[in-house]
Amino acid sequence: HYATLVSQVIGRTGRFCTVSFYYHLYSAVQYDSASLSVFVKSARGRTANLFHITGNRGNTWKLGTASIGSTYLSTIIFESVRGTFLHSDVAVDDIKFISCTPDPPVKCTFSQFSCLSQTQCVDESKRCDGNVDCVDQSDEVGCADVNGSCNFEQGGTLCKWTNPGGSHNFPWQRCRNLAVYDSAGPPGDHTYHNSSGHYMCIENNGTNPAAGTVAQLISPQLAKPIGNCSMSFWYYMHGGNIGKLSVFRINAF
Repeated sequence: HYATLVSQVIGRTGRFCTVSFYYHLYSAVQYDSASLSVFVKSARGRTANLFHITGNRGNTWKLGTASIGSTYLSTIIFESVRGTFLHSDVAVDDIKFISCTPDPPVKCTFSQFSCLSQTQCVDESKRCDGNVDCVDQSDEVGCADVNGSCNFEQGGTLCKWTNPGGSHNFPWQRCRNLAVYDSAGPPGDHTYHNSSGHYMCIENNGTNPAAGTVAQLISPQLAKPIGNCSMSFWYYMHGGNIGKLSVFRINAF
């Protein structure tokens, strides 16, 4: 179980923008799994983790800070995950935004992409390459249908990739922070490299699928490639008797 506290929409902020707050994370037992995280969520719905602590921090208020940096029309989210013991608490107080005056807009060259915050330029080749280069993440916004590329942060349609469920109803799932619940899961995604990002995964979930059970993830139909077309992806395989991962191409004609 988790609870969230969401700020109002914040306008454009400067690169030195920081949020400070006091938190109280205490349990009657020494070891507890309760946690407190702070995320920034962009206007396009992308999230990035700014702050994360877990476990008993003592029966006293402590100061926390998180660097927001350059953002535009974002919200700040405090998220607390309940621990395993009843006699524990998580509290926050005195939230303040510090040094958030917007920076002057920068001028980008013809070969550069202007990030939405207008405070950063990145090479045009980094636009929609599957890696976040703009601090405000805008270089990867609106890329869902670019040649079938997907970082699985959009949710919903999954960038038009389909999941037929495989044999014996063993589907791929859109996962996040799986390592919290399953030690075999990745500690974070590859796009944001933290627990806020999403990825596609298969997991047991108590269904105990038989050995050889297949799960399929199918791309949208791709246009005829020009030149030497290739596909790249990042994968994570860990655990006993993990099976195998294969990639196939199916020609329409």
